[in-house]
Amino acid sequence: MATTLGRFKNAMSKVIVNFSGPANGADSYSEAEKYLQYSRPKFLNLTEDEVKASADHSLRPIIVPRETGQSTSNVCFGYAECINAGKSDLNEDQAHVDRILISQLPEEEGSGDKDEPIECEYFGIFDGHAGSGAALLARNFLQDHLQEELCKVKSLLFADRPACTCLGPTIIKHDDLIIGALEQAYARTDEKIKQLRASGGCTALVVLKFKNVVYVANAGDSRAVLIRGDGSPPEALSFDHTPDSERNRLEEVAALKPHLLHGVFTADLWQKRPSAKDVGSWFLCKPAGKKGWIKKKVEEEDLKSPLIFGSAKKARLLATIGVTRGLGDHFLQVQSTDIYIKPFLSSKPEIRKLELEKDDLIVMATDGLWDVVSNQSAADKIRNVLKQHEETDGRRYNALALELVMQAQNADVSPTGQLSLDDISVFVVPMDSAI
Repeated sequence: MATTLGRFKNAMSKVIVNFSGPANGADSYSEAEKYLQYSRPKFLNLTEDEVKASADHSLRPIIVPRETGQSTSNVCFGYAECINAGKSDLNEDQAHVDRILISQLPEEEGSGDKDEPIECEYFGIFDGHAGSGAALLARNFLQDHLQEELCKVKSLLFADRPACTCLGPTIIKHDDLIIGALEQAYARTDEKIKQLRASGGCTALVVLKFKNVVYVANAGDSRAVLIRGDGSPPEALSFDHTPDSERNRLEEVAALKPHLLHGVFTADLWQKRPSAKDVGSWFLCKPAGKKGWIKKKVEEEDLKSPLIFGSAKKARLLATIGVTRGLGDHFLQVQSTDIYIKPFLSSKPEIRKLELEKDDLIVMATDGLWDVVSNQSAADKIRNVLKQHEETDGRRYNALALELVMQAQNADVSPTGQLSLDDISVFVVPMDSAI
């Protein structure tokens, strides 16, 4: 116990904690100026000087909340973040946590529904790229949009009967309403980013917690991992959306709308990329939108650039972007062309529901962590550190998040022997809300 606590205290010399400074912003700003003003997550309450200090690319200070686990709306969690090693001036990750109150809309107050408001906890992580604008707007708007959508169906949620059976044999379940609210909130936030012409794009990973029932919504390559209290192997609760993993969906888009390729790219997949010397030769080819392979004679038009360059983490859609779902990127174009990337991208999240035990917890993090820390090594670290803290120690969840960021920052302790040079943001979300 002393060793781990000693490491935690030593690390704190490199950590910026929040103080009770006022939130940044000015009421006189236009909507875009107000919501696009750069700041770190609101629950950290960093002063302007602390925000500047957090952007030290050489020191890469780790920022954790000052409170001992219930820093926002009495929500229990741990959090830590650090800036990248210089790839962008600002930390383009954003995060948000709050308690959502699902109450009746004013126009429905006379409907006879007298139920008490429903509460749930909201956690969101947004990994920005090509600018901080999209992630800032996702942080500022996604929760509000979700709350509005949930309030619209409040009278149908958590009733003793199905939400609706009016579509013949189709039964609309309560889960369908929550999933629909999440999907609509993502779509509305994506449209808001377009409306305010925010720069860049972002991933969007959300955990919505109703006591022991959790909904995980993800668009992008941030990841949520379940670590069970019974010691069983960790389980990824989200799917990384990359050009490689979403190849089938991207090829189908290209097959249905070939004009989006502008005659510059091809969605056909070849056993190897044909060159000019291969014209007239016969190669195995998987035509766009097909599942099987055929043997095809290489022609001049087959020499176009591929829809997806590279593979695995190096895969790029239209030689431009390495993530295929998320919010924003409305104005992103292939370099030196007028070809827009957005028609191939999707803001629709993949959503999972699960019931958890009180000793379980979820780690949410941007790919700055997962690029160098495996799900299993994160689980091992979590379990080892938990053993060193009493259950009444309110610092333990922040300590868990801090240890994971430290592990990703240090090549000597990283399981892969590599250190992360990216922005890193980590939430630790316990199912047991007691501190």
